[in-house]
Amino acid sequence: MRRRERVESVHAARAAVAGLGPRGRTTRIPEGVRARVLAYTRRQRAAGASWQTVASAVGVSASALKNWSRLAPPARRLVPVVVSPAGTEPSPTGLAIVSPAGYRVEGLDVATATALLRALA
Repeated sequence: MRRRERVESVHAARAAVAGLGPRGRTTRIPEGVRARVLAYTRRQRAAGASWQTVASAVGVSASALKNWSRLAPPARRLVPVVVSPAGTEPSPTGLAIVSPAGYRVEGLDVATATALLRALA
């Protein structure tokens, strides 16, 4: 990139940031301004400029430039959900009992469950 283009590029990036007016530490920078500043930042970093030099040139902090330059995490994908019609849940078969001693008995009829629990007692 020629010097004149470089100067115009830094002026464009700085003007985009300055056009936002006064801002605090937590004021969000619009995506369009970020894109312009990041394009300039990438070119300058490729040419060997430090983060601090680039940050001073455009009027934002070096840490903001570093954060913006990180690749965005991959977008989370939605997982399809299948809704079952009402009443299709399996009905419990047989009896389910937990004894005072902690034994859990499932799927037996009352007479068999009673006999089993008496044998375990």
